Amino acid sequence: MSLHTADYVMSVPADFFAEKEPKGLNRKWGNENCMQGETKTWKDELRDVLLGHVKDPYKNKINEYIEFLDALMDRWWNGDVKTREYYAYHMALLMAKSDKFNVIRAKLNSYYAYLVYKGYVTAYRLMRDKYVAGGESLYTWLRMYRKIMG
Repeated sequence: MSLHTADYVMSVPADFFAEKEPKGLNRKWGNENCMQGETKTWKDELRDVLLGHVKDPYKNKINEYIEFLDALMDRWWNGDVKTREYYAYHMALLMAKSDKFNVIRAKLNSYYAYLVYKGYVTAYRLMRDKYVAGGESLYTWLRMYRKIMG
């Protein structure tokens, strides 16, 4: 007896190929506030993640950070190819529509690194007060900001 693809597909439950609800934060990517047919940009998603996870004393710089990302993206994309390829993964993390813990953590770390980059807070204070787990990810984002923005 041979197993044909059609037989196999027919034996799979009907809801197997249906899109599953995301695990973790159970976020839907549709925006209830958007008009019908309008979708959220990656910046809107990033802003929502930051507003939901950044603690109070540092929430006031989120819009400034989103504007900074415009300049960062422009310089990153129009810069040299080696730098663009080196930091492509970091930029992909910022634009990812995911509720996975590591992606959210990377977005938070990029925001906290921005605060250090601009001089609003020290890296030591962020680590001491447990906003970031360690300095390595924070300093990775800082190196990227310094390399691309100068």
